[in-house]
Parts: sequence; structure tokens; C-alpha cells
Amino acid sequence: TVSYILLALVAPPCLILGVPPAVQLHALGSRLGPLLRLGAKPWFALTVFNVALFATHVPQVVDTLMASQVGAFLVDFAWLTGGLALWWPVMAPPELVSIRRPMKMAYLFASPLPPIIPSAFLTFADYPLYATYELAPRVFPILTAQQDQQVAGLLMKLVGDLPVWFAFGVIFFRWARDSSTTPPPAPGRPPRPPRSE
Repeated sequence: TVSYILLALVAPPCLILGVPPAVQLHALGSRLGPLLRLGAKPWFALTVFNVALFATHVPQVVDTLMASQVGAFLVDFAWLTGGLALWWPVMAPPELVSIRRPMKMAYLFASPLPPIIPSAFLTFADYPLYATYELAPRVFPILTAQQDQQVAGLLMKLVGDLPVWFAFGVIFFRWARDSSTTPPPAPGRPPRPPRSE
């Protein structure tokens, strides 16, 4: 779960911020352009993120993939790809993003809702869901495999939502700041009163 949080929710916004806007705009004219434009659509981004999230938490998928280094890499890559998709509509260059700040906040508000499902399964399952982790040596000997899984479910929700709410707050306060510093409209002819009929 810590890897999921870092790869899907912390690293992607840092990676996007690390790419200069000029490079991002240049990429729009390359072969990546259509994919970047599609990725800036909120419905597409949430779909990619949630498919990656749910697919990598299905017990049969996890037990199959985590048995090899290549499979573990594919899980990590799915989380990173899903995270980049999640953050792109919020952080893409203004020339690409068609949604305004209130819709960005609504998008961020909606994004933590689907992860409630895998988080609840991890937290409230009566037995360990993943044989790979149940049979693995314990990282913390004081926790059983089921307790470790319950902690993972709580971390996914309580800690995993923090980057999203932080971004929500940044967008909200920037919007409030810009709204308060917007100059009043230029003086002109006062509006006509409505006609009475």
C-alpha cells in the first residue's frame, strides 16, 4: 500500500511538475499529442486510474504477478500509469485542459470515492486475501498477515487521500486568491432598469 500511495498519488504530480511547461507544450505537437489530449479528459483519466487500481487489487492477479520480478514491475507500472492519468487533467498546461477550477475540485472530490471499495475489502476481510503476502516473511513480526492487510486498507484510505485533498486545497485557495484580486469592471454606462409590462 505504501508503494501504491507513492507510485500513484505522490510521484506522478512531482513528475508532471518536473517537466517544464515548454516541453509539455512541445509534446502536444509530437506523436504523444493525441494521447495527452485524450488523457486531459476527466472521464478518461478516472477510467484509466480506476482500472489500474482495481485490476492490481484482485487477489488472483496479485498472486500471479507478484510471484516474479517482471510481474511486480507490471503492478508498479500500472500504478504509475494510473497515477499520471489521474493527475494529468488537473496539472496539464492550460492550453490543453478544458475544465475550470471548480470542475477540477469536483474531479478531485470524486477521485477518492472508488478506492473505498478495495480499501474496505482489505480492512474488513475475515482472512488474508493474497496468498503471496500471507506466506511471505513478516516485515513487522508483531502483525499477523490479516492485521497487516487491515493496516494496508486503512492506509489506502486515510493516507492515500491526503495528496488529493492537498491538491484540492491548493486549487481552492488559488481560486479564492485570484477571485479576490480580480479588478472590478471598468466604469461605463449603468445597466438599464428592466421594463415593466
